[in-house]
Amino acid sequence: MAHELAAADIFQDLPEQARKRLAARGRYRGFAAGEQLFSKGEINNALYLIKNGRVQVGWTHPALSEPVAALELGPGDEYGALGVLDGEPRRETVTAIEPTDTVELSASALAAVLFEIPPPDPWLPSLLSRRIRSPDELQALARATGPPSGGSGRRAPPAEGRAPPRNRAGPAP
Repeated sequence: MAHELAAADIFQDLPEQARKRLAARGRYRGFAAGEQLFSKGEINNALYLIKNGRVQVGWTHPALSEPVAALELGPGDEYGALGVLDGEPRRETVTAIEPTDTVELSASALAAVLFEIPPPDPWLPSLLSRRIRSPDELQALARATGPPSGGSGRRAPPAEGRAPPRNRAGPAP
């Protein structure tokens, strides 16, 4: 399991010894096509790293009769990082599109390993600086930074654990 964690972007900055301790606390978990990894409103108690297969992230809104399929994730992607840190209920439903194998890391396993890392370690601030918790936060960021250069100004909301698009507009040549 340590090699899956080492290959995941989210754990790139985590010290190797911490990754090994985290791998020892994780577990493999499989999901059949159509099976939910978790549902909106559930307590956020685990992060999932996708080994193989594909999942769909769906958002709901009171004005919609059905969830909106917002994002598809596959091997190497993770979902649930911020939720295990803040303990907030899940804001999306994630469903396996095809048979999917994951590495499941519980919030308690993550907390135990994080508290073993002596400060100041750049891993947690690095994680938080690359993540946005909700589409509302992305909209606030978009209002603050303006539309990307040459774009329409409309940005798709990121999945939990995904970095927002950066405004790459630079000075005029």
